[in-house]
Amino acid sequence: MAPLPVDTTARLFVDYVTGTAFPVEHTLQVRYDGGDRTANAAQTRVAAFLNAIGATVLTTGWRVLRVRTALAGETFTIAQTPIAGLSSFLGSNTTGQIRLQSASEYTWQGHSATGPRRVDISLYGIIEGQSPTNGRWLSGGSSPSWVAASVNALAAASSPLVCIDGTAIVWYAYVNYNRNSYWERRIRLS
Repeated sequence: MAPLPVDTTARLFVDYVTGTAFPVEHTLQVRYDGGDRTANAAQTRVAAFLNAIGATVLTTGWRVLRVRTALAGETFTIAQTPIAGLSSFLGSNTTGQIRLQSASEYTWQGHSATGPRRVDISLYGIIEGQSPTNGRWLSGGSSPSWVAASVNALAAASSPLVCIDGTAIVWYAYVNYNRNSYWERRIRLS
């Protein structure tokens, strides 16, 4: 399948820092439908997703630094004012923070409702507690409660969040876990 241009939909970029102990800056990107330059509806959905994970699961000091948007057809971003739910969200877990956790990547995946286009959202700064043995937390069972809550929050965000082809997203009922090799290498070199 031929790739689509990155600017086929409007995009919201949420820049965040993973905490105070081992701060690293990352960006969470979602696509949304609509021409709202402020993208408040998309920001609201991202805030609901973060609240479903919970501040107590994220490292102390995990916080949103800035929010940017790019409308469909644009390759540049414009700074936006974060909504209250994003600007006030602050991670609060100090349990066993170690430097290697900044390389821990959690990924939510799905696909386009009308085709095979893949969607994923990655997040850093989650306190591991225990990592899944097969690299995946399934929604329910012995998985932490934030797994099902976060998948449900994304499923509820089908409007306005969309896939690269502009269609609704069908989210898988799991969260993948792995160590990101780029960030592991950066830790070793520092």
